[in-house]
Amino acid sequence: MPLPSLRGPLIAALALALAPSRATAQGTPTERLPRALRLRPITLPGGVLALDGSLSLHRLDAPSRTLATALTLGASWGLRDDVELTVTALAVSLSPRIAWGLDDRNGHTGDLGAAMRWRFLRGVTQMAFTLGAMVRAVDEVVFGVDLGVLGQLTLPVGRIDASLRARLESGDPVRAIFTVPIRYVHQWTPSFALWLSTGLTLHDGGDDLRLPAGVGAQFTTATVRGAPAVDVSMSVDFDRLVDLRAGAVHTETYVVTGAARFYVR
Repeated sequence: MPLPSLRGPLIAALALALAPSRATAQGTPTERLPRALRLRPITLPGGVLALDGSLSLHRLDAPSRTLATALTLGASWGLRDDVELTVTALAVSLSPRIAWGLDDRNGHTGDLGAAMRWRFLRGVTQMAFTLGAMVRAVDEVVFGVDLGVLGQLTLPVGRIDASLRARLESGDPVRAIFTVPIRYVHQWTPSFALWLSTGLTLHDGGDDLRLPAGVGAQFTTATVRGAPAVDVSMSVDFDRLVDLRAGAVHTETYVVTGAARFYVR
C-alpha cells in the first residue's frame, strides 16, 4: 500500500507557521499608534481617522501691523499602514476680513486642499513621499501643487523631523516656494512633548531666503488601552525670523496657533 503524500500537508503547515496571526499583524492600539509623539509612525495606521482643527493668530508685516485670525478644519485617514490621505475641508480668514483661505505674506498660508502621503521606509528612520493640491481665494483665486519627501528619525528621548518640500502656485509668473523644515521633538513624559523648529524657506527664485524658527508643545490624552485619544497643541512660529539676503531679523511678525486632533478608530 503506497504511503500518502506529505507534500501538501507540509506546505500548508509551513505557510501557517510563517504567516503572522491577525493580532500580530494588526498589533494593539498602543503599538500601532503610541501615545508618545516621538514613537508615532510617519503615516496614520490603516483604519485610523483623525479629525483636526486649528485657530491661528497672525501678526502681519508692515505697513498694516494688524492681527489676522484664521480657522482650519480637516481630517486624515489611514488608508493602510503606509498610505495616508489628508483633506482640509475648511480654511477661512475670520479677520480683518472674511475670506476663503489665508496668506499673511510671511510664509504662512491656510488653504483648502487634499494630500496623499506614502511611507516607503520603516523603522527607526522613516521616510515618505507626499503629493497634494490646494486652492486659496483671498485677493485672487490661487491653485497650487505640493511635492515633498518627509523624513523622521526616532531618538531615545525625542525625534527629529526633516523634509524637503516644493510648491508651485498659479499666477503670472508662477510662484515657486521651496522649504526645508526641521523640527526636534523632546518627549518630556509619555503624554507631553516639546519641540523646536527651524529650517530654510526660499521664495521668488532665490530673492527671498528666510530662516524661520518656532517653539511648541503638545499634550495627549489616552484611551483606556493607552492609545492617543486627543492631541492638544500650542505653537509660536516666526516664519521670517532671519532674512538671510538682507541680513535682517524680524521678530515683529509671528503666528500663534492652537490646535486639536481627535482620533476615531
